[in-house]
Amino acid sequence: MLRSHACLHRQYNPTYSHTKYFRHHGKLLIGLIWGIPEISKKASPAEKLRYYRELRLLSQEQLGQKFGQSRHYINNFEKGFNPIYYNDACRLGDILAVDPEVFLDEYTRFCMPGYGSRIRKIRSAYDLSQSAFARRLGINRCTEGLWEVEYQNHHPKRKMYYKLMKLAADKGVDFYDA
Repeated sequence: MLRSHACLHRQYNPTYSHTKYFRHHGKLLIGLIWGIPEISKKASPAEKLRYYRELRLLSQEQLGQKFGQSRHYINNFEKGFNPIYYNDACRLGDILAVDPEVFLDEYTRFCMPGYGSRIRKIRSAYDLSQSAFARRLGINRCTEGLWEVEYQNHHPKRKMYYKLMKLAADKGVDFYDA
């Protein structure tokens, strides 16, 4: 019956391509290769999360259940409303079987454990007290102190991160060296 439709195995479809077809016990077997799109190297952490979730055939609801949060929590990650900090990246990496580093950007890498000492290193380069450094940043001293002791993952916001990076660049601070 398939002989009368010889064009079936020659039609091009970008989603899949027939690579092998042969008869086995009187049946026609067709081997398919499914094209799995690759994620761009320039993709944001939010786009990467969505890509790996869909690659594992998980809904936001299912990933949220495995993660211990609601679908909305995952949706906020995927929309880029909430940054994916290191602890969450590790949990997502375990669930999705990928390296957690793919979910981090420069800001969230800065906010990895040890960010308090990185902030302290910037402050020390200016030879300022916590109070004086906080005034320079436009925040109160308590907030700066919480950052330096990494109290309950109290991270600087992204906007403040950019201020800190400018201050670090102005003094040539390199806190990622050994």
